[in-house]
Amino acid sequence: MINDKFKITLTIGGIEFKPVIDRKDEEIYRKAEKEINTLFDRYYKKYKFNNEQLLRAVALQFAINKIQSKKILEEFSKEIEDINLDLEEFLDEQ
Repeated sequence: MINDKFKITLTIGGIEFKPVIDRKDEEIYRKAEKEINTLFDRYYKKYKFNNEQLLRAVALQFAINKIQSKKILEEFSKEIEDINLDLEEFLDEQ
């Protein structure tokens, strides 16, 4: 089997690092790098934070986004379950 891992160079907040990732995940890493740097730039321009403050602000924003996304996903899952139950009841009546 071919080893499909490789070292990728990412630059976040002006600092390079080189994780070893699955080749199939490269797009995800590149998009994450871009999102993080966009937030770094936005917060730096708005608040003139130093790198440590920027890291904290970006981490907080991503944590908030994750929690909000999870809540939305849970709400949709509940709605789908309810629709499924209604559909099963309807089909049972037929």
